[in-house]
Amino acid sequence: MDSLNETGIRLFFDEELFILKEKAMNLPSESQPPVVAEPEAEPYSIAFKGSNRKGVVVLYENTSEESLDASEETLLLNILKAVGLSLEDVAIINHHTAKQKWQDNITASKVIAFGIAPASYNLSCNEYTIINHSNAQWLFSHSLAQLADEKPLKAKLWGKLQELFPDK
Repeated sequence: MDSLNETGIRLFFDEELFILKEKAMNLPSESQPPVVAEPEAEPYSIAFKGSNRKGVVVLYENTSEESLDASEETLLLNILKAVGLSLEDVAIINHHTAKQKWQDNITASKVIAFGIAPASYNLSCNEYTIINHSNAQWLFSHSLAQLADEKPLKAKLWGKLQELFPDK
């Protein structure tokens, strides 16, 4: 700015001008590529059905569709109703799409897993055994499709659900 004629600049502007000292900028040399900031990773979003008001997570495995088919969903809602829960009380999650990432985003005090092997969560237990894991009570069951077809499995599940939800 020192090389500019102050009188010449005043011809272009009607307002009062102030000359500020410029700070030297360190520009990258040709040998150094410019540093580009990495965009922040977006948080992983988990798709689930329900509102999870009571911290009950229901996991199921469906590799062909994002959601349960109508008959399995009806069976699940009837099971939930039998223990005094509604869709607003739970988070219904497809384990196939969410894997274990749901645990980072959704709080659970109880987890009911339909058709998912306990080994998927590094657990060694049998189906229809209530275990404590990750600050929650877990119950693994056969798939909803198997439960629909086999009454003895429904009876096993019902017995354990009564233990898991003793108030109902």
